[in-house]
Amino acid sequence: MSSNGNGHYETDDARQLLARELRRLQVQSGMSLRELARQTLSSDSALSRYLAGQVVPPWPVTEALSVTGKGDLDSLRVLWEQARSARLDDRLRPAPSPPTVAEHPGAGPDLGPDATTASPTPVAPATVAGTDCDADGWRQPMMMRRSVAAWVAMASVGVGLLIGRLTWGADPPDEVMDGPVLQSATARPTPARGVPPTIPSAQPSRSASQNGASPAPSASARPGAVGTTEVAPSTQRRLLAGGTGECLAADYLAVYMISCADAPAKAQTWLLMPLGNAQYKIQAAIGRCLANLDSHTVRTVDCSGGDPGMIWIWDSNSRLWNVHTGHSLVADLAHNVYLHPDEAPGQFWTLR
Repeated sequence: MSSNGNGHYETDDARQLLARELRRLQVQSGMSLRELARQTLSSDSALSRYLAGQVVPPWPVTEALSVTGKGDLDSLRVLWEQARSARLDDRLRPAPSPPTVAEHPGAGPDLGPDATTASPTPVAPATVAGTDCDADGWRQPMMMRRSVAAWVAMASVGVGLLIGRLTWGADPPDEVMDGPVLQSATARPTPARGVPPTIPSAQPSRSASQNGASPAPSASARPGAVGTTEVAPSTQRRLLAGGTGECLAADYLAVYMISCADAPAKAQTWLLMPLGNAQYKIQAAIGRCLANLDSHTVRTVDCSGGDPGMIWIWDSNSRLWNVHTGHSLVADLAHNVYLHPDEAPGQFWTLR
């Protein structure tokens, strides 16, 4: 791997450099793709995408590959961060202006060599801020772009919520009522902050201990939570992140975000299995349930098992909380999905 002398890699090459380094670590480990997938708690298909440079892997997977292949963890961490920044930068870069279309030769009379035609104003080539700066000058614009991305995501969510309240009032359309909805759509009074509301359940409630889960965190204990919302059971639906507009997808062990138009239908549909008191198991179409691996990473597990990490709560702000950790499910613009203890863009989810 090559760097610019200060431990930072060129943004345009970072993703391919990361993929090349991961492939080198695979060869150095001496393991097959399937063996390496088990070692990193990934699926064969997800690991193939990581090694091909199609998706930037989560850091726990990258770290496991480094340990298995006996790589340099510090330099790999720098390269991984640059690869994630590169993907975010690509999404924020504006589309190039359409070129000026010249008239076809021969269209109209020949005016002779002395005739002059107005030439279009030349368009200055687009430049990317920071590419001509030194290492310190390069990092600051990138951090600014990432901050702008976060504020844009938060602003778009706020505008959407405001439009929904002005448009729907107390009677939202049916497609909104079918999914996880906000307080305005449920026509329930807003409870006081920190006071858990009394929620009617469509079926007898089961305690957290009966499902192998630790007690659910109270509404006041979860950041920003003001109560919980019951979501009606439904057929397989898509689960969209409000901060990115992408769909949650899963295979047998990996969970990731993907364009709703690109993902296979079976990979991106989910079924809410109500347990009472706004608690759910969230089952993927492959028959496995969404669960936490640790306080940061999510995965899929056998729904019939007793894993305490597969119990989730919808709150009244359409946020999804993992009961076992008390952290909320978050998606970012780099196609990553993970658990986060604080407020962050991408915490709002809807079923479509």
